[in-house]
Amino acid sequence: MSAAMRPSGRAVSRLADDWVERVRAASDVVEVIGQTVQLKRVGRNWTGLCPFHNEKTPSFSVNPDRQFYHCFGCKAGGDVFRFVQETEKVEFLEAVELLSRRAGIPIPERRPGERAVRAPLLEALDQARARGARVSGGPRP
Repeated sequence: MSAAMRPSGRAVSRLADDWVERVRAASDVVEVIGQTVQLKRVGRNWTGLCPFHNEKTPSFSVNPDRQFYHCFGCKAGGDVFRFVQETEKVEFLEAVELLSRRAGIPIPERRPGERAVRAPLLEALDQARARGARVSGGPRP
């Protein structure tokens, strides 16, 4: 691609921002967290046992209107990306990619050839996660 046809740094950044926002809009925090935490509706929020520390009484709250979670016990909190980062032990970009694949949103290429190396690894991760869900009886509602 010639320099004249290549998007500028600002245009690439805007495309990446658009992608992140599309993934955010397609990833409901209650649905994503509900795959890991058994949630119960209490008023406008959802509550459950915090996945980040041991507890017997639910102190973990998910707000669907504002699309964030908060634990009143350990003070963990954030949005859907932060939850995936914490539970999957990945960086921000990998969390966005995981949610992007889950939502069926194409992942834009960052650098030529980079996806060719990472795609098989990410595919193997998805297969292992699916196999683990089958063994454990499936994802929690």
